[in-house]
Order: sequence, then structure tokens, then C-alpha cells
Amino acid sequence: MTRSRGLLPFISPRAWPGCWLALGIALLVPQARADEVTTQPSSWTAQSPWTAPSTPPLASHLRSVEILRADEPLYQRPEAQAPRRGTAALGALLPLFEATLGSGCDGRWLSVGPVAWV
Repeated sequence: MTRSRGLLPFISPRAWPGCWLALGIALLVPQARADEVTTQPSSWTAQSPWTAPSTPPLASHLRSVEILRADEPLYQRPEAQAPRRGTAALGALLPLFEATLGSGCDGRWLSVGPVAWV
């Protein structure tokens, strides 16, 4: 004879109270949405990304970079021979902090994080 384990056969009955607590918290805590915009500008949103002196300025409304190629390499410095920092996925939205000119790029190098250039 097999014993029924209830609605959640893959979770130990001793763990159910913790599961219910986690579910309750998840339902009660307001979730942030990417399409919600704050009505009061912060000091960060009022600032444009920093641009090196010899670099053509960026549009003042730019705040992020969308990756348009799969497995886009991120470099530690704004130059093609710099060590790799990591890889960005196709469609990723990364924050834009700085722009500069450098070797290995026909346009601008864009800073998208600490020691991360694309």
C-alpha cells in the first residue's frame, strides 16, 4: 500500500510551513516593474553619462545600452587588446556610465559597469 503525500509530494511535510511563509511574503511584498517610472527625478537620473574630452557627446537622455549581438565581449579597458571581463547576452540592457574613444572600435567604447567596456 502506498502512502499519499498530499498536494506537494516533492516537499517534505516538515518544510510546508516555510513554503507557506515564503509564498505569503512573496504575495504581500510589492513587486518592482521595469516599466514603472518614478515621478521624482533622482540625482543620478538628472546626470548624463560622462564623456571623455575628445569624444563626441552622447544624447542627454541615454541611460542604458542594449546588446545587439549574441555573446558580446566585455573588456576591462576601452581597447580591443584589453583582457576580457566577461560576456553580455543578446538583448541585455546594461547601465551606461561613460563613453570614450579607443583602439579597436570605430565608434565609442561604452562603460557598462565596474571595469566593463563594450
